[in-house]
Amino acid sequence: MVATDLTQRSEAPFARAISLAHQLGGEIIVAHVVAPGSRSDRDIVERKMADLIDRQSAGAGVPIAAKVLQGSVPSALAEAAQQCGCDLIVTGIARYNSMGDHILGTAVDHLVRHSKLPVLIVKNTPGRNYDHLLVATDLSNCSRHALVYAAEMFADPRIDLVHVYHVAYKPVLSSKLVAIDVQAEAEEELQAFIDDPTIPADVRSRVNAKAVRGDLTEVIDQRMRADDIDLLVLGTHGRSGLVHAMIGSRAAELLSWVPSDVLMIRESS
Repeated sequence: MVATDLTQRSEAPFARAISLAHQLGGEIIVAHVVAPGSRSDRDIVERKMADLIDRQSAGAGVPIAAKVLQGSVPSALAEAAQQCGCDLIVTGIARYNSMGDHILGTAVDHLVRHSKLPVLIVKNTPGRNYDHLLVATDLSNCSRHALVYAAEMFADPRIDLVHVYHVAYKPVLSSKLVAIDVQAEAEEELQAFIDDPTIPADVRSRVNAKAVRGDLTEVIDQRMRADDIDLLVLGTHGRSGLVHAMIGSRAAELLSWVPSDVLMIRESS
């Protein structure tokens, strides 16, 4: 399901959805949410959606349907996607100067916390299939599930797995020894995470795993810009999970600086 606000900002998510439908197989449902009881708005929206589909899907070669929903944007999208048997919700970014800009910020936060489906936030017009994934892990079952889910969804890309750890304050004389010990422990824990039998051997063989000391957001930013990452994968589970620990209610802030698309996966996905 592709969420659209019927503006140019929806073109990149729509294009990515078409690309994924070709790559993975499947159909596309284009969805727009209007306020409850807006009959006149609904008629206008239906015409705009028909024009959007005609314009965007020319030569697409995949089945595309339109759906006009009513209610709260995140709730309506999550519920409709579940009812329609969708595998993925695809959405885009929004500006900050309108009460109608629901896609970025609290709506994304709501979707990733409450939707049972993965949510793909598209920031870039697709020029190619995803080629290089970065999966951030806190060594939880939730992030292990996100790793396996993304690897099985995208069978070809390179996968970097990063675990960011911290060194607690210690006296200066012992700081170097402490750092070495913590590094060794973090690497052992990461290897145990990778060796877990729930990770298939073919997925394990594709993963380049690394434990890195530092601040989570800074490390992710550095890795993404240095390694030409085109998809960041994060695991989330309701009010726990890496996304909540990492950003909490700051989804808009995170998505404002991450240069790539972002795939957020709940453990129940």
